[in-house]
Amino acid sequence: QCGIPLFAPFEGNASASVSSFFPQNICLGDILKNSGYENYFVQGANLRFAGKDVFLKSHGFDHLYGAEELKTTVADPTYRNDWGFYDDTVLDETWKKFEELSQSGKRFSLFALTVDTHHPDGFISRTCERKRYDVDGKKNLSFSAVSCSQEHIAALIEKI
Repeated sequence: QCGIPLFAPFEGNASASVSSFFPQNICLGDILKNSGYENYFVQGANLRFAGKDVFLKSHGFDHLYGAEELKTTVADPTYRNDWGFYDDTVLDETWKKFEELSQSGKRFSLFALTVDTHHPDGFISRTCERKRYDVDGKKNLSFSAVSCSQEHIAALIEKI
């Protein structure tokens, strides 16, 4: 978003306690907002983790959807991994938001963050066609998660 190295005066999730996030820096969200765009952000995890909500609000995003906001709109609010909603759910919600915003006639940007590829092994959505990826004859969970996530991202791009 900002294209700067992040050398923050805190560690881990401590950034959730800050009230603004590098407000002196100009980031993509700031540029888009100043150009007349409404900025939207969707992710399956809690927005407060690592201060993502503060960061995005500090840089031109007015519409944020995380685990708390999505739990009333997703098809199955119990279908979650350790981080929040699976990527297939997040990208389904992103598609719904894209359709809605496209009908409005307004200028918008729509960002989605997927987390099914998160270290150490990732998470496999139940809707993936390829649930297993082998390397040298052994199942590789990380590659399986990446392959699965790519399926969902490709499907969203094809719909757009």
